[in-house]
Amino acid sequence: QATMLRAVLRGLGGSLILQARYQDVKELAQSYATHADASVRGTAQFMWGASLTLEGVNLDEAARHLATSRDELKTAGLPDAQTAQVDFELGNIAAQQGRLPEAVAHYERVMALSNPAKSSEKDIDEALRSYILAHNNLAYHLHLMGDPRAESYIKKALTLAQEKGLLSVFAYLLSTQGEIALAQEDFATAENAFNRALAHAQRLNQPERVAGLTANLGLLALARMQPDLAIHRLSTALPQADAISSRFLAAQIRLWLAPLVPAAHARTLLHEARTIITAGRYHRLLSQLERLEASVATK
Repeated sequence: QATMLRAVLRGLGGSLILQARYQDVKELAQSYATHADASVRGTAQFMWGASLTLEGVNLDEAARHLATSRDELKTAGLPDAQTAQVDFELGNIAAQQGRLPEAVAHYERVMALSNPAKSSEKDIDEALRSYILAHNNLAYHLHLMGDPRAESYIKKALTLAQEKGLLSVFAYLLSTQGEIALAQEDFATAENAFNRALAHAQRLNQPERVAGLTANLGLLALARMQPDLAIHRLSTALPQADAISSRFLAAQIRLWLAPLVPAAHARTLLHEARTIITAGRYHRLLSQLERLEASVATK
């Protein structure tokens, strides 16, 4: 019974997260956080922490739920493939707070724990998804750190996802591929990746990725010296991010949009961004915010 309940919690919770229904995930998790079985409690705490991480309401609280989840899952003696996802979310928290080397270490640990070649047959699907997404997040954050290994990790993730038909992860993988290509000024590859990713996200109802990819297309337009199109796309993405309470993304879009609009509008965007960044403790965005605030102050 506990095995079935864990599967239901993870399946339903995962589906709600993809739809950015974070409050529903928290309510589901709260219902099972005091269950008699440690594995069910651990799974509930994981879903609770993951929803808080993605929503960006309180990353410290998210980390506490994830730590509790890890303790409960270890007590229950669950396999590494299931406890690896806790490390994945702790990596996401470290990344949002600007601790990129720590985030990379978490994703490397996830890859080691969830290697499908070392997983039992009943855990293979969950292990494979964690393994692929760890490659994706490792690629993305190595890219942010200027590490050339990023490209090889995203290529491997895409190959595995295509071989196994894991459609639900394609929007994330193609988004990362597009961002790496954009940084390399390979605009054709970036556009193809972003558009394919957006089609997947729309088809599978992944609103966080729809907002993020719309913003990415705005950055592509900016790189191509098309400021009006960039403003349009970023201005479209911003209410999408706000509507689903994806706070880190909402703050980031404001920072991208601020240099493109008149000073009064820019000041409003930066004030809103600072409020979000301070509340969420998104230290990774602080230096960008401070540079923009200084620039706007001189206008």
